[in-house]
Amino acid sequence: RFSEEEAQNLRRKSLKRKGLLLDDEQILQAMEPCQAEPRYLPYSLDKEGTRKGDLATKEQLRLLEEHVFRTVVALGDDLYQGNVAPNPYFRENDQNACAWCPYSEVCGNTAQVRWLKKVDSQEDFWNALEEKYHD
Repeated sequence: RFSEEEAQNLRRKSLKRKGLLLDDEQILQAMEPCQAEPRYLPYSLDKEGTRKGDLATKEQLRLLEEHVFRTVVALGDDLYQGNVAPNPYFRENDQNACAWCPYSEVCGNTAQVRWLKKVDSQEDFWNALEEKYHD
């Protein structure tokens, strides 16, 4: 059983949103007007008042959009051409698409394993996208 304070903290934590936000003061204030730390949006303020968290600039969101659209087009092209060979990603041995796939017993795709590269920071992620589409 939870104390009233623990229950309140759990309720507050469950109301915190997840996702990527545009790093624009006016937009963030319109979403949740606050002078200090936001209660519901997924970012925080450091000691200097700088926003930290799941935030992206307009340019970063444009890069992400470009990446998503190119990826979807490539997947569509592969499907159209009949390229549907199993080729799952693995993050760890116990974190992989094969763990939940209903076809894993008939697939037999144990020889080819693609490891999903761990991205250490948001900065590394944005730099990788920038390099991929602008070099």
